[in-house]
Amino acid sequence: PYFEEIAKTLHQLLTDTVFVAHNVNFDYPFLNAEFERVGLPKLQLAAIDTVELAQILLPEISSFRLPDLTSYLQIEHDNPHQADSDAISTAKLLRQLAARFQALPSPTQQALVARGSGLLRETGDYLKAIAKPLKPLKRGFVQVGPLVLRRVPTATQETFASAAYPATDLEKRHLLQPRYRFRKAQARMMDAVFAHAQEGGPQPLFIEAGTGLGKTLGYLLPYAYVATAEHKLVVATSTLVLQSQLIQTAIPTLAAVLGRDLPAVEVKSPQHYIDLNKFAASLHQESPSRQTQLLQMKLLVWLTQTATGDLDELHLTTYRAPLFMQIRHTGDSGTPFINPYYTLDFYRRLRASIDRAAIVVTNHAFLSRHADLLDLEAPFLVVDEAQHFADNTAAAFAQRIDLAQIRRQLRHLWRLSDPDEDRSLVNVYQNDRQMLPVLAQLNALTTTAQETIEILQHQIYRHFFNGKTTADQGFVSLSLDQAAINWLVTSQTDNIKTLIKVIGRIQVIATKLDADFNGRQHFFLKSDGQRFQALAALTVTLIDQRDRLKLLLARLPELVAGQTAVASLTLRQMHDVSSLGLSWDIFQVGSAIQQLLQRFTAPVFVGATLTTDRSFDFLTAQLGYHHLPETAFLKLRSPFHYRDQAKVLVATDAPAAGAVSAEAYADYLAAAIELLADNRHQTIVLFNSLAT
Repeated sequence: PYFEEIAKTLHQLLTDTVFVAHNVNFDYPFLNAEFERVGLPKLQLAAIDTVELAQILLPEISSFRLPDLTSYLQIEHDNPHQADSDAISTAKLLRQLAARFQALPSPTQQALVARGSGLLRETGDYLKAIAKPLKPLKRGFVQVGPLVLRRVPTATQETFASAAYPATDLEKRHLLQPRYRFRKAQARMMDAVFAHAQEGGPQPLFIEAGTGLGKTLGYLLPYAYVATAEHKLVVATSTLVLQSQLIQTAIPTLAAVLGRDLPAVEVKSPQHYIDLNKFAASLHQESPSRQTQLLQMKLLVWLTQTATGDLDELHLTTYRAPLFMQIRHTGDSGTPFINPYYTLDFYRRLRASIDRAAIVVTNHAFLSRHADLLDLEAPFLVVDEAQHFADNTAAAFAQRIDLAQIRRQLRHLWRLSDPDEDRSLVNVYQNDRQMLPVLAQLNALTTTAQETIEILQHQIYRHFFNGKTTADQGFVSLSLDQAAINWLVTSQTDNIKTLIKVIGRIQVIATKLDADFNGRQHFFLKSDGQRFQALAALTVTLIDQRDRLKLLLARLPELVAGQTAVASLTLRQMHDVSSLGLSWDIFQVGSAIQQLLQRFTAPVFVGATLTTDRSFDFLTAQLGYHHLPETAFLKLRSPFHYRDQAKVLVATDAPAAGAVSAEAYADYLAAAIELLADNRHQTIVLFNSLAT
């Protein structure tokens, strides 16, 4: 029927009900507009949005489309985008979400209700209506302050009876089957890795293992008989995704094959983890934005589930929300006296779990920049996807010092410590004789730092850009030759050292203020928390830039030599002195990698494409190796027979993309994809641009 024919009946059915929709701010206004169009009054209903409820109560889900949610929750939804099917599925979704909410610890339920005013329509009122009274926590949870966390048992150091490595093919076949199919080439790889680990020493082993050979199992299995908590294995792969796959899939599967646990830990840089103390403080902010409230609610639920505190578990498309700047960990867990969450602190627990683990899994970038944080005694090393290691190391060492950002942060920090500013911390401590001098010192230091940057920028600008003009008024980048770098080093090293020193002193004061706030929260107003949160966020950014300045000083000899790195100056506009920044890129990382490898025993480099023109020479040169013996290389063919199992087809009648209209090309692609999809195999379609 047409809408006009049933509108009156629908209007009567919906009167005095609660309107529930998946994206209620689209469906409800749209329906009311249609009622008005046919002469009926708008409905005045309470409304609930299942999108926001799902975003809060299913914090680790990456997609909140109705078909994806129903699939995840195993709700039957045979006809997506068909009105009756969507409506029934939304009703079932609401029931499941309500059950999940009521299954949360009651303090978490109450915390969500307290923040429900920021939710769409009456969604917050719905949570209030179904919340259960406060009850004692179940054994699986622990509460500190406003936060309820999943109780994670403290792991103990486990020891296992040493098993003999399966040296023969028969032993390997017996061990692997039926879970894995025995592959002769994979067995050769296992034997080579095991023998290399037994020999020890600094000599590397390069293994090119063809696609489909099973290289991950090929190196993990032999190390399962060698690596211990005392002599660990570090595995570094190219991406965070591959790193997580190793921890979540490969290592547990191998443990099942071996019939024993393989203590392993995934390590990322501190900013990937939530700082519980900072997050708890953020909950005391006055008038947070709607986005902040929604994220806080999501995090409150997530904390009842996570065992790691790794923010990547949230699978967000972006982590640029202001809240994340406030609550990211810096690596400093404080002490039990100033941090009430010290014993539960995720990053501190991660550090402790490294001590107990036999296998440490990380990524190329972390290994390149933070190997010292692992603090291990000459562990074994496997670099997976080793063909990307040099490039990833170069990218990790490439730096941009954003002097404009440092100035902005210092200006905000100055306002926080200026007695004439309304939102200054001076007003918080106006009667505290001990802390007022500390704030005065902070104000003086921020002034000194701002003046130092201004001197630095003006001196560099006058030397390189004064009197120059450009027709293009946009971004300017100037590569520095050796003479320019020598001048920069000679004239600006003292200014850079001063800036590093002053930011370090600012950090000490900020830490002292943060400790005072956390140690005496009864002394402060609820609104004061926002100022301390701002102080913490500003300090984190300054420390990051300070560390970049330190790295610049450490790299100055390389820049002066001009053999491994290049430097450049940047301006947002030619005459915008305050935007001047410095960046540098390393194009030869061999020496840096060799310095890094001194920390490890018997490094192994693994990948499917390590050779160029059938030679390992290019890769070994990139990594700083010269004149390695033939025994350092092993090349294993893929088990796939491409001649029999693969075929390349070229469509000779395909139109040239630029020779036909966009509409005609799109029609051709749609028809071609339909033909490709009509087969028994999975099909992947790659486009050459986002526009296509």
